Amino acid sequence: MLTGGTFWFVTGLFILFALTVVIFMAKKIWLERQKRND
Repeated sequence: MLTGGTFWFVTGLFILFALTVVIFMAKKIWLERQKRND
């Protein structure tokens, strides 16, 4: 069982990782859409 501090640390890292992936995917999709408009 994880302690409170470790739990929040892991949760924070996971959220940070998830946000990075979402932003990366959104950027990729946005660039594809921008290319199509030209």
